[in-house]
Amino acid sequence: MQVAPASCGVVRRRPVEAAEGRIVSGPQGLPELLGGTAEVARLRPTLEAVGPILDRYLAMRGRTFEAEVRRKRARLLSVTGFLDAKEAA
Repeated sequence: MQVAPASCGVVRRRPVEAAEGRIVSGPQGLPELLGGTAEVARLRPTLEAVGPILDRYLAMRGRTFEAEVRRKRARLLSVTGFLDAKEAA
């Protein structure tokens, strides 16, 4: 078994430039579908109904929303530059 080094020589940051439209376009269909099948015509009640449904879905898979958010945040880290030798030491 190998242990990862304390420093890997890269600087990471969270991408700030993600477009709001891109973020919203994916999940937009879920409340529309749920609203249509549950006969709910208003956005907020429909979104409030999603929480318990998502919690049950994740629980069946042994996961939590909080853990998924942590995983996503870690995945969104991106390399923005390399450390010079002094910073890596």
